[in-house]
Amino acid sequence: MAIEIITAMLAKKGLSLLAGAVDGAGDKAISWIEEKTGINLGGHDGPPEFTSEQLMALHQLESDERVELKRLALEKYKEGNRHAESTFALEADDRADAREMYTKGGKEMQDRLIDWVFKFTSFIIPALLLADVLLVVAAKIWGIDATICAAIGTLIGVCLGRFGDERKTILEYAFGGSASNDRLHEDKAKT
Repeated sequence: MAIEIITAMLAKKGLSLLAGAVDGAGDKAISWIEEKTGINLGGHDGPPEFTSEQLMALHQLESDERVELKRLALEKYKEGNRHAESTFALEADDRADAREMYTKGGKEMQDRLIDWVFKFTSFIIPALLLADVLLVVAAKIWGIDATICAAIGTLIGVCLGRFGDERKTILEYAFGGSASNDRLHEDKAKT
């Protein structure tokens, strides 16, 4: 039977911790509940009908095993976090490798790129801010439509955000602003 049906049926009976556990851990939680109570949750064509004794047993299980049920409910979130952790680790390793290459290899190209980004953003960020102010003034003087002003203002805001992010990324790369940089320095200190 589908886990969603069992989850909905348990929630409808007021067994929210059991429903959360089934939603979080799926078949693992169903097997655990069946083992603890002797009640067959998944062997029916439709939602099972519980006797009053079975409902009492399920309520008793819910009150006795609150911690375990909450742990089971968090199972699906752990899986999502594992993916996020592995993605973060890959990105951190990539940055560490790039910094290592920068310190070992030719720094000329990287230094030129860093200088260019800082010079370009030092010019373009104030220019975009000025353009935004001039847009507001022009809208007042010439009565430009508000939707056009809003669209242009949004575009300017997006560009400012992108250039600010680029500058921040370069700063983090050059001067270390991430966990990978801390790990790189720890590794160098050990050797």
